[in-house]
Amino acid sequence: MQYTDQYNNLIDLGEEDMEATIYLRAKPDGNPYTIDDLKELLRQAGVKHGVKEELLSRIASENLTDRAIVVAEGKPPVDGKDGDFEFLFRTKIDSTPKVMEDGSVDYLDVDLFEKVEEGQLIARYHKATGGAMGYTVRGKILLPKKGKDKPALRGKGFHMSEDAEEYFSDLDGKIEFKNGQIYVSNVFEVSGDLDVKFGNIDFNGDVLVTGAVRSGMHIKAGGNVTINGVVEGAIIEAGGDILLKSGVLGNNECEITTKGNVIGKFFENAKVVASGTVNCNYLMNSDVTGHMGVIVSGKRSTIIGGVTRAQAYVKATNIGNASEVSTIVRVGADDETITKIRELRKQIHALTEQIEVFEKNLHVENDQHEKIVLALCMKINERLALSKELQENEEKMKLAETAYVRIDGTIYPKVAIRIDLANILISKEVSKVTFRRKDNLVAAYQNTGQA
Repeated sequence: MQYTDQYNNLIDLGEEDMEATIYLRAKPDGNPYTIDDLKELLRQAGVKHGVKEELLSRIASENLTDRAIVVAEGKPPVDGKDGDFEFLFRTKIDSTPKVMEDGSVDYLDVDLFEKVEEGQLIARYHKATGGAMGYTVRGKILLPKKGKDKPALRGKGFHMSEDAEEYFSDLDGKIEFKNGQIYVSNVFEVSGDLDVKFGNIDFNGDVLVTGAVRSGMHIKAGGNVTINGVVEGAIIEAGGDILLKSGVLGNNECEITTKGNVIGKFFENAKVVASGTVNCNYLMNSDVTGHMGVIVSGKRSTIIGGVTRAQAYVKATNIGNASEVSTIVRVGADDETITKIRELRKQIHALTEQIEVFEKNLHVENDQHEKIVLALCMKINERLALSKELQENEEKMKLAETAYVRIDGTIYPKVAIRIDLANILISKEVSKVTFRRKDNLVAAYQNTGQA
């Protein structure tokens, strides 16, 4: 919108009346415009807000004409902010060990979960704001877009304040943020060493031992197990992951079993079985199975003695040593899986034949009809269960098809490598190689790129 007076002075208000630009022409008599002249010009154009008084004084005192000058500005509205949560704990836990400058792997700073205490403030809610109103130079009020509030946090093991702005833990334990919800659950914590004075642990949650676990002790946990000190000849079972920050001195009495992963500084004279992966700095005279894989990392990391098994891969810096200690590494399909698949297929075939016989007799109406239907349902359910088990084992076999053993340092004599049913016994030192199955033999390939 534009306004022009009798002197052809122009005031341009733009398309949305958000600023007033004045363009003064010199008076015929040469006299300057007064401040009152300028204010009257703005009043006639309907300009009421955002006037720059100091600028008007300068225009009048310096007789600024024949130029465009913005003399008033409106204020745009400021939209409100949506409500937001501030979490006072780590919502994501990175359990990847840190590689040190010397190439070793530091397991001391690894965490499987975030700890909280009863009554601890775990989250704050910042409410939505209404924003701030704006205005045009002609005085029209501009309303802001209000922010939207979020619903209260959901989950278990915590409560919120009356104003719904603060959230507190209800118990000592671990805190997790999953699918937009908070879960605080119990953690069985042993402050110090776990020994006969304390007793064994059987707990359907996470277990934390801040000290060592002495020989003869037994830990059974439904969740994760974290042990800060050394593990001796103990038995540890977990439904989740196991983190052993100071390693294992098993004395051939330690057994570690988990449905998840095992992460440890080292393992000596221990037996380890993990459904996932096993990660460590070195293995010595241990029987280790990581169904998904085994990773022994670090510049001087090594596998010496014992048996190391995995279906997909074993990756290590060194395997064996200069003393030529007998060491066995096995990857790929194991005899047990191969035998199991063969047996399951045989059982499923037999059940299929029985089901076909029952189905042929279904249309016969006699006093045995109800029993036939019941038997048929039982056989079908039995076949379904076996088919699921067969599928799981076949997936293991598929994983084993590309199985390999990778050495980024040196592999020494007296190391035996088995991939599926093929074997090779190393007779001389070899560096930076990967072993894979080729036909019915184990073949060595020079490493290329990263593992």
